[in-house]
This record gives sequence, structure tokens and C-alpha cells, in this order.
Amino acid sequence: MVENVRRSFNCHERILKFSDVKVLLCGDFNSLMDSGVFQFLSTGQLPLSHPEFQGFNYINAIMNMMGGECCGKITHPLNLSSACSPQIMPYTNYTYGFKAMIDYIFYSSSNLMCLGVYGPIPQEWFDMFSVVGCPHPFVPSDHFPVIAAFQLTA
Repeated sequence: MVENVRRSFNCHERILKFSDVKVLLCGDFNSLMDSGVFQFLSTGQLPLSHPEFQGFNYINAIMNMMGGECCGKITHPLNLSSACSPQIMPYTNYTYGFKAMIDYIFYSSSNLMCLGVYGPIPQEWFDMFSVVGCPHPFVPSDHFPVIAAFQLTA
């Protein structure tokens, strides 16, 4: 998709490079920071020997997606960073039996700078109102919005 955007905005005076395209990838990934999903998006690669691939026959599907060449790993050239960290946002999902960060904003660190992230509802609020999990009458979802501000750098 990024390559299609890059090609569609080329003009005679200037050819857009892949790194010129700004990417914000936001969503509920249902994946912890030690997961293959997070590793792949934040580092740009994931070995096919990763434990999350074991026991599943993904090799043919991966080879088809990668054009038949994957060299023992899947890669992407997006140079993404996560806007969220557990120090700022220790949880984006808050239920009775599970509290963790599983929702993320990934951004092109080559041309965007994260200025800040709006943190979660403070734990003191949950304690004060005896809220042990969400959804709750005061908080209608078990996922909290992840809000960040960015600045264009290039």
C-alpha cells in the first residue's frame, strides 16, 4: 500500500522515496509487547523460527505473500516505532482477569516524531470507585483509546 501511494504521488520534478511516505498504523492488535506481532512491526522483521509460527503451516502462505522469497524471515521496510510504552500506558485493556497494553500506534520514525501520549485512567480512579474491570457503567469499553500527538520531521 505504501509503495502504491509513493508511485501515485510521483511527479516529473520530484520522485518520492519510500521513506517519504508517512505511516500511522493504529489498532487493537490483541498482542503483548513480547509477541511476534509487536516484534515484527517494531523491528521490521520476524524469523520464521519464532515460537508463534511453530505448529502452524504458514510457510506456503508467507512464501506467496513475499513473492516466493523470504530467506527464513518476514520483513517490512516501514521503519516503525511504537508511540506507547508501558511506562506511560501500562494497560490499554482493563478487564477483571487481564490488564495489559494490547492496542498500539505505530508510526514512521524516519519522518514523524511522537510528541506525547495521553496516559490511561489512573489506577486510583479504579480503586476509588471499586472498578475491577471494564466495561463498566462509567467506562463503556474494556479497551481504552490510545491518543498521541505527532510532528512532521521531513
